[in-house]
Amino acid sequence: MFTHDYIYNKLKSGITIVTFTKVDGSVRNMRCTLSNDYLPSEFQGKGSMITEAGNVIRVFDLDIREWRSFRVDSVTNVEYTNALNTGTLING
Repeated sequence: MFTHDYIYNKLKSGITIVTFTKVDGSVRNMRCTLSNDYLPSEFQGKGSMITEAGNVIRVFDLDIREWRSFRVDSVTNVEYTNALNTGTLING
């Protein structure tokens, strides 16, 4: 089981793939971040770093370019990647 703080720290560090079970029972892999280094400028400073107390984390989904959230207790895997696109590794 992953903790809120563990997931949040990975997200703040860069691009992270979070795997979780959605409310409808389906599994989702979301490439997301909370790092300003990877947030498009138009999304920075617009509630980007908000996490809800307890069990929900709000993140920026890099594939659909929108804010999304997930429940911490539904997370099955957290993979720090920093890959913006498949096969592309970000240096830095």
